[in-house]
Amino acid sequence: MIGRLREGSPARIGPYETLARLGAGGMGEVFLATDGPRVPESLVAVKAIRREVAGDPAFRARFRREIAVAESVASPFVARLVAGDADAEQPWLATEYVPGPTLAEAVRRHGPLPAPAVLALGAGMARALSAVHAAGALHRDLKPANVLLGTDGPKLIDFGVARTPGATTMTSTGLLVGTPGFMSPEHVAGGRHVVAASDVFCLASVLAHAAAGRDPFGDGPVAAVLYRVSRAEAELEGVPQELRDVLAECLVRDPGARPGPEALAERLAALACSGGPDVGWPDPVVESIAETRRDVAHLCAAGQPLMPLPQDSAPDGYTPTRTPTQRSTPPALTPHDLPTMGAAPPATPAATPARRALSRRTVLATVLAVAVAGGAVGALLALRGPATGDEAGGPGGQGAGPAPSTTLSPAALVARAGVNGAGTDDRSGYVPQFREQRPKGWKPWRGRLGHAPMSCAADTRAVVCLLTDGTYVALDASSGRRLWTSDGRSPADGDVGDEAYISPSGKLFMPGDSLAPTVRGGTTVIAHKGRLQVRDSRSGGVRWSAAPDGGTHFTAALLTGEGRLVMSQEGSADGVDGPAGAKLRAFGLKDGAPGWTHRLGTGELA
Repeated sequence: MIGRLREGSPARIGPYETLARLGAGGMGEVFLATDGPRVPESLVAVKAIRREVAGDPAFRARFRREIAVAESVASPFVARLVAGDADAEQPWLATEYVPGPTLAEAVRRHGPLPAPAVLALGAGMARALSAVHAAGALHRDLKPANVLLGTDGPKLIDFGVARTPGATTMTSTGLLVGTPGFMSPEHVAGGRHVVAASDVFCLASVLAHAAAGRDPFGDGPVAAVLYRVSRAEAELEGVPQELRDVLAECLVRDPGARPGPEALAERLAALACSGGPDVGWPDPVVESIAETRRDVAHLCAAGQPLMPLPQDSAPDGYTPTRTPTQRSTPPALTPHDLPTMGAAPPATPAATPARRALSRRTVLATVLAVAVAGGAVGALLALRGPATGDEAGGPGGQGAGPAPSTTLSPAALVARAGVNGAGTDDRSGYVPQFREQRPKGWKPWRGRLGHAPMSCAADTRAVVCLLTDGTYVALDASSGRRLWTSDGRSPADGDVGDEAYISPSGKLFMPGDSLAPTVRGGTTVIAHKGRLQVRDSRSGGVRWSAAPDGGTHFTAALLTGEGRLVMSQEGSADGVDGPAGAKLRAFGLKDGAPGWTHRLGTGELA
């Protein structure tokens, strides 16, 4: 899906004028662009390498290989290469633009595809692999985010890790190439073991995901998923019977026992034909494609790029927490921005007299701009006043797919004290704050975090963020100076050094605690190795801590005006599992004295 350009987005890439932003991946961003008249037929998707990694010879060599592979493949089921330049100051590659969602987006938004659509999808992708292999190359990273659903069928994209069978492996020892859950046993054994049959195994995993809405190798820590992949222990429950047998033949451990892509394409096409003439995309996907095509037509008719919203476009006296993007674009940093195995902006209500009265007061907003490149994960924190012209933007959607397992897509976050009536269901909106709420000695500042923030909260004393490596970091709200850190990870967990990621079925896995910080009046509430901790916001000193009930974990915190801390917890306790075991617990904020307990449910949710 198309999204607005960001501050700093290039106006031109090679001969192309950029019109909108489609998304971001590990090495760069993808833009909707044209080198001719602004008509839908002339549009291309241009992938631009990030400048900060373009100077790395290994990245340039990889990108040069990607262009060569894409140029050598000809298939109606592969996004056609238009042009590319690996030696430009900012290397780029242009392919045909496919207005439609990725398979990952379609399944996430609309659920599993019907069996006839999966069969047609599989036949097309098998033919795409046949063309890739005929060109003497391997794809090596076939996953739902690398399959686009267009009006004329599926299209395979992104040859970023493709290589010819004789090419030198350009990865470090022990570094996996591919996406956990959509790898083959040969991927797990090492890049040099990957063969053409490995792509067939990955395709079968993708089709199982499309048919059942979940990954055949399940959820869990990466090591557990890779272990099941290495043993080819696929679970095909939920896959329609007409698909199950053929997928099972592809998901075997021995590469030599798997069918070739051409034979697989013929078999899937025959099964699709036997099911009747209705083999198109389901109605929600068709509507998603139509919506994107309408947006593209409107963009072309507008005659100008989709530029970032100016800071002063908000109602007087408010500072937008982030640039609104399309409804289909993930708001701020959501699970869809995390590493995976992957319309007009929401309307803002008109300003009311009450809002105009508030608008005369000064506004303070805290914006965290996440800046990530390649495998180096970092975050830039900016505390600013109204209308400073700082960056604000959201990620695009279609075209790039989710970031690889070591990166996060660029995003915008806000440390918010609350959202007013202009806010939407995804928490975007405006946060009114007053001059007297500014920290003493405050002035605009920028600071850097070691990892991207999952969530943040702030008062006049500190800004506290939970980072994607499971660490809490507190910064001085006036100056951005580092105050304290809290690392709740344990070497015994085997997760030290990992990043948060999303499993194929959408479950969040954190390398440490996942409780979002709560900050108010000099008090910070976080988690530490499963325990609740109440700390001094500035010093980080622990005032008191408490453990959850056995088998449960804390999920949210609320500080009340009556000096109480209310915690929610979920898990398995008192012999009750799942949602039925969820409860609220109250503590005295000053000393942690236990208060009341309230169970939230007595039975399974419908």
